[in-house]
Formats: sequence, C-alpha cells, structure tokens
Amino acid sequence: MTSLTSIIDVFCYCLPCCSERRSCLPLNSSSTVPPSPLPDSSPPLNPSSTVPPSPIPDSPPLNPSSTVPPSPLPEYPAPPSISIKTLDDAECHLSTIGPGDIVGFDLEWITVPKGPGHVKLSASKKKEKLRDQVLNASTFSIDWPNVPVCLAQIATANNPVYLLHMHEIGALPVNFVRICLSPDILKVSTGLFSDGQQLWDHFRLNLFSAVSLGYAARLAYPKDILPNLPYGNEPGLLLVVQRILKLRIGKALQTSAWDSIPLSDEQIHSTSDNYNIYAATDAHAALASYVVIQKELAECGFAVNDDWFMYDIVNRARVMRGKEAAWTAQCPWWSIDEHIFIGRS
Repeated sequence: MTSLTSIIDVFCYCLPCCSERRSCLPLNSSSTVPPSPLPDSSPPLNPSSTVPPSPIPDSPPLNPSSTVPPSPLPEYPAPPSISIKTLDDAECHLSTIGPGDIVGFDLEWITVPKGPGHVKLSASKKKEKLRDQVLNASTFSIDWPNVPVCLAQIATANNPVYLLHMHEIGALPVNFVRICLSPDILKVSTGLFSDGQQLWDHFRLNLFSAVSLGYAARLAYPKDILPNLPYGNEPGLLLVVQRILKLRIGKALQTSAWDSIPLSDEQIHSTSDNYNIYAATDAHAALASYVVIQKELAECGFAVNDDWFMYDIVNRARVMRGKEAAWTAQCPWWSIDEHIFIGRS
C-alpha cells in the first residue's frame, strides 16, 4: 500500500508570480503548506487531447482477490489554501483564472430552517415565482444578512485553493461572476445542481460549463463506479475519489462545519482533521479526479463528447449541453435501451 508520505512527496505546489500579483499575498494560509497533488498546468478542455499524467501513483486495487482484507486507504492530503476575506484580494487572486482553465468548484452554505408560517408552493406557483425572478434579475439586490452561502472554494492546477468568505467579502467579486459565467472555464464538481440553485436564489447568478464529476467518472470507469445502475445515477465525491485516486475523504464534520456565519477561525484554520481540511479538499479532489478521468477517456479509443457530462445551470434549471441525453445515442459502451454499461474493450 502506498504510504501517505510517499503520495504527498510526489505532489508539487507552485504559486506563480507576476507583476500584476506582486501585492497579492496570502492572508491566512495554512501554517504548514503541503505540496499540491495537481499537475503543473491546467489540463486541456478536450479529453481527447494530450492530458498530463495522473498525479496519483498506482496503488493496489480496493478489493484484491485474496483472503487478506484490504488495508485502509490513506486520507486525501490537505491541499494548500488561502482564506480570502476582502474584495481586493478576491479580485487579485481570481484574476489569474482565465479561458481554457479547469477549476474545482464548490459552495458551502448553512441550512436555514423553514419557519412555522412557511407554505410549500405548488409547481405552477414555483414557475410563476421563477418567471418574476428572471424578469426582475437586473434590479435584484443581494440580502447579505440572509444569504446562507458562507464559503466558495475554487481550486486550480498551480495555485492554492481559494477559500472565499462570502459574508466577510460582502460583495460579489467581478472575477467570481466572470468565472461562473464563462463558457471557456470548466467548473468541476459534484452536486452542481444544488450549487447552481444557491447561486441563482441568492445572487441571481448562472453557472455555465459545469462538469458533473460523477457522470464523467462513470463514463471513464463503467465497471468500477455504480456498474449496475442507470447512467442517470450520479456518484458522490467520496466514491469517485476512493475508486479513482485510491484515497479517502473524511466527512465526519460535513454536517456541522457550516453552522455559523461568518465561519470561526477554528473552522478554517484549525490544523487537525477538521474544518480547514474539509473546506479545501472537496474542490481540490474534484479537480485532481477530473485530470485522471480525462486521461482515461483520452485512452479509451472512442470519441468522447464533453456534452455527455457538462451542464449549464440557467435560471435555476440544469440544462444539458447540446441535445438532451445525447450520450445515449453516441456512447458506444452504454445501452441505449437499458441505460446500463454493456462493455468496452
């Protein structure tokens, strides 16, 4: 079994320097910055093009054919991160992300309990409400005291994970909006539909070129990830990282980490198996997994269309790129009728 130390040793971390960024220094970086498990440059948008080699070394299979139980998987190394709490720093750091880049993307928000007077809307009332929201989007004003989104995480290939404390920033950074709206910057994550709803509900912001990591993983590893379920079942990040990177992500604090606005220093800067690790890991692991998925798809011998696992979240609705469910008619290793894996060699 590959040790966690050896895995961390092969990771590389580089914070690029340029004249535009000379005044942009980390505010609250982790005290100990481990190397990044991502490649030296952002992977290409097209999976069929040259893709950097996997940043994760080979490791034994999860279920070896022996009587010896598999050893516990090593934990995903805590990626380097920068806590961003001012608008100027947000604009400075996010300005380094441009067309052709692929980023890991994730939002964290608190769950606001519905009051006793809450009335569940009918489908027709929901449509009517959404129509009004679209019509009045240009005059929408963000109600910051009641915005449940507390943290946005953006991971890139060469930089630390950017942790944007939305309430302390107190405004939507122009470059954050640009990244969300750009069709030329891929945003990779699981749970993109929920993130897209939060962006629309509280910021009236759409999310374009959003890659479903779970669907991409099922295309690349049909025998290993939910092989007996229809393609519409999307696996979560924990399963994807376990199967592809042979690492595990601890989620014990997932439901309790975001119970206050703003987040406490302990939640972001504690150095044990805690909030800081969870805050940066999801976006980072999503990007690292997608790099490996791209390599696998590029080597599978078939033409793979990005539209099979890419969405636009427009006006709170998830819209598949291109023709609806185009993959069912084009993907040669899935059954059109049964929507299940039929074999790939």
